[in-house]
Amino acid sequence: MDLPVIQYAKEICEQELRKALAAGKEGGIEIYYQPFIHVSTGKVIGAEALTRWVHPLLGEISPRIFVPLAESNGLVAELDRFVLTVACRQAKRWLNTYGPIRIAINISPLSFQHADFVAVILNVLQETRLPPECLEIELTENIAIRQEHTLSTFARLKGIGIKIAIDDFGTGYSSLNYLRMFPVDTLKIDQVFVQDVENSQQEVPITSA
Repeated sequence: MDLPVIQYAKEICEQELRKALAAGKEGGIEIYYQPFIHVSTGKVIGAEALTRWVHPLLGEISPRIFVPLAESNGLVAELDRFVLTVACRQAKRWLNTYGPIRIAINISPLSFQHADFVAVILNVLQETRLPPECLEIELTENIAIRQEHTLSTFARLKGIGIKIAIDDFGTGYSSLNYLRMFPVDTLKIDQVFVQDVENSQQEVPITSA
């Protein structure tokens, strides 16, 4: 495909994404929830919010396509704010019906690095009336490269009561020193280590450790 055609397709996709974010669910931006289940009790203890974009003509567009697009054109903070608001509102409904439950939300490193990131989180919590301890922010371990900013932001989040999870752990920096410095509540081992964990003698000790 010619470069001008690719660029044109990207611009059209960007325009469509802007429209979708402005329209919310009616624009095809949908949030699905993958449950966290306690292995011993079988009880649902939380859920992870998964963002999907269902275009009226193109069908479902993979996050691998629209998330990098949002990051490259300055829409990712708006996208993350939308997901935070919708997911926290849903978590509040679950809280009122079933009791305490944890909602985990993936955050783009670009959103995390914004100076007003913590203020955005606080505004969403206030708007949805979700207790901070019910929210877990997920970040990839590569965010640790900006240690000074990361440490200060983590400290502010923890001071509020928000939980922190490191996603895709094991394929990036994977330094135990980061775990010592950062107030992490959850480590999500990358699927490369867990997809064959039942059959591999190598993955079991790595994942257990």
